[in-house]
Amino acid sequence: MLKAIQKKFVEALLDNNQDILNDLSVKNTSISSDKRFQIYKNNVWLEVLDSLHNTFPVVYGLVGKDFFKGCAYQFFKKHPPQAGDLNLYGKNFSEFLSTIESLKAYPYMSDIAKLEWVCHICCLSEKEPICGKEDFMCLPQDEFLNLKIHLQPHLYVQYSKWPIDKVWMSYHQNILAHENIDMSQQDSYMLIFKDTKFKVMLVSCEKSLYTFMKSLLLGQSLALSAEKALDEDQNFQLHTSLTFLFQHQLISGFSVQGEENG
Repeated sequence: MLKAIQKKFVEALLDNNQDILNDLSVKNTSISSDKRFQIYKNNVWLEVLDSLHNTFPVVYGLVGKDFFKGCAYQFFKKHPPQAGDLNLYGKNFSEFLSTIESLKAYPYMSDIAKLEWVCHICCLSEKEPICGKEDFMCLPQDEFLNLKIHLQPHLYVQYSKWPIDKVWMSYHQNILAHENIDMSQQDSYMLIFKDTKFKVMLVSCEKSLYTFMKSLLLGQSLALSAEKALDEDQNFQLHTSLTFLFQHQLISGFSVQGEENG
C-alpha cells in the first residue's frame, strides 16, 4: 500500500495529472490538496534546479539561465532523483545534454558537463593519509620499479577532444569569454584533484603524464605505467612526475610484491 502511494506521489511530481492528485488528496484542510501539492512540487523543483546549477556552473554560464532551466526541467522529468541527497544527483546530465538537438552545434557541451561532474565528485571525495618521499627511502632499488602506487581517491584524469580545460579555467578565473576560445577540435588531457587546502584543482597536462596517471589509477605497476607514458613521449620524465605527486600530496600508500604500506 505504502509503495503504491509513494509511486503515485512521484508520478504526480513529474506529471500534472489531476486524477493522481485526487487520489492523494487529504480532506478537512484549509488549503486544497492540489495547491498544497503544487507548493511541494515547486519546492522540490527549485531544490533540484539549484543543485544542478551548483554542480554545472560552467554549462549554466555558457547556455544562459533560461536555456539551462529548460534543460534541467526536462532532465528532472526523465531522471528524477533516486535519493534524498542531491549531492549525488546529475551523474548522467552530460549524456542528457548530448541528446538535445539545439546543442548539436556545440558538441563539446556534454564534455564540459562531464568534466564538471568529475570536479563535483572530486570535491565530495575524502582524503586519505598522505605518503611522502621519506616512506620510499627504505625501498631496495631492485624493487622500486615493481612498486604499485596507491593514489588519493580524489584524483581523477579526464580527456576530451575539445579544449574544455580552457573553458573551465576561464570561467573559474572570472573571465568567461567563450567566444574568444578556439573550440575547434584539439585534445585536452586533465588531472583533477584537491590541493592541500581542499580546493578542487584542474591541471592541463601532456598525454604522457595523463597516460602515466591513468595507468597508476588502474593499479598497474610504476614500471608499466612509466613504459606506457614513454610510448606516448620519449621525453617523459618519471622523476618529474613523481615529484608532482609528492608536491601535491597525491600518494596515499604503496605496495610491493603483495605487501601493502601506507
